[in-house]
Amino acid sequence: MGYRFLRSIPAYTATPRLTDVTFIPAAPAHQDLLERWDEQAHVIESDPHDDWNWGVELARTVAWREQWLALAAQTPIGFIQIIDPQQEESHYWGDIAAGYRAIDIWIGEADFLGKGYGTHLMQWAIERCFSDPTVHTILIDPLTSNTRAIRFYERLGFVFVRLQRFGEDHCHVYQLPRMRA
Repeated sequence: MGYRFLRSIPAYTATPRLTDVTFIPAAPAHQDLLERWDEQAHVIESDPHDDWNWGVELARTVAWREQWLALAAQTPIGFIQIIDPQQEESHYWGDIAAGYRAIDIWIGEADFLGKGYGTHLMQWAIERCFSDPTVHTILIDPLTSNTRAIRFYERLGFVFVRLQRFGEDHCHVYQLPRMRA
């Protein structure tokens, strides 16, 4: 479907097209994959101090969170988490009004970086957040040191709000307000 083979080079596998990306709920069956991705250098660089506790969290269903696995031509390529920060039980974002969503996103394997998948996944997550008419703003919190992610979010229209420390991490807080018609 998303793979094409060149006749002159039979071993060549093209990168799956963005149109081949689908999303499925993350599930306990994905634990090993997500734990392996957590060990990838580029994932550690963007999220060095978090313990996602996959064995517990993938088995829990809570009203304030969605966790998604992105597949390109049926190959897992990334993870997205969307939370309601007002309802989230750890209060990571502090006391916050209704109408916000916060997104965590990453590409699992370095081979899929720089191919447009991150943009595609983020656009999907943004559309999903704003499909709820009560959501007016999306939040993200890239590490201050992750300049690549900061440029990525700025290209998508996110606006810098403040510097904030979350646990051991120094972050830039960005927001994307709903566009008014």
